[in-house]
Formats: sequence, C-alpha cells, structure tokens
Amino acid sequence: MGVHDARPDGSGGAALEAGDARKSFVRQHPELKAYWDWRNDFIQRNPDVATLISDSPKYQTEEFQQQAAAASGQPQFTRQEWRNQLGAWVDNLVLDYADGEDLPPAVTEQLRDLAWNYGFQGDVERLVENINSSP
Repeated sequence: MGVHDARPDGSGGAALEAGDARKSFVRQHPELKAYWDWRNDFIQRNPDVATLISDSPKYQTEEFQQQAAAASGQPQFTRQEWRNQLGAWVDNLVLDYADGEDLPPAVTEQLRDLAWNYGFQGDVERLVENINSSP
C-alpha cells in the first residue's frame, strides 16, 4: 500500500482525528509516518514552499512567514534530494567538480538554470558548494 492509499478515503490520513484510532492507523501504516516526518522536515528546511504544499494554519503565522522570507532563494535540500533533482549523471559530475574536475558547459548551463528556477542567490560555484555540503 502506498502513502496516498493509506487513509480509507485515499487522501493520506491527515484528516484522521487525533487519538487512539489515529495512532493505531499510523502503527498499521508506518510508511505514512515516514512520509509525514520527511514532509515536515522538508518544510522546516524550505519554509518558502510551505504554503504551496500545505494548508495548515501553522504555516500562515507571521513568525513562520518571516522565517520563510529569510530562507527564500536558498534551497535546503539533503544530498539525496539534490541527487534526485539533478539526476545521477549530473550529480556525479558535480561530485567530480568538488574533486577538481571541470564541469562540462552543458552541466554548467543546467545548474545555472536550476539556480535561477529556485531563486538561488549566487553563482554556479556557490550552488555546487551548497549541493556538496548538504547533509
């Protein structure tokens, strides 16, 4: 059973009322808890996307919005999330670059586009540094 099928109505379980029934359901579907944990961690690392992927009131507060503004333009992905974004081939070239190899022009252009799409503040070298220093 996938995460999207974990709740009886297929919407992932978020509307289950807190209490024993919810706890029991989550114990029966550990992939749901794993997904919730990952999602919450992702939102904390990338608060500027919180309102795009959640309608929770906790992401509508002024304090959270200030946190999002401070983090804007600086994606905080894990190393695996970067690898998923880049693809294995480009990611391997980024790792090689950290070891002193040159980046092919096509990869440099792809990274420049990626940086622009994420509103990253800095050049390609800084983006590669950010990628390679990710946990």
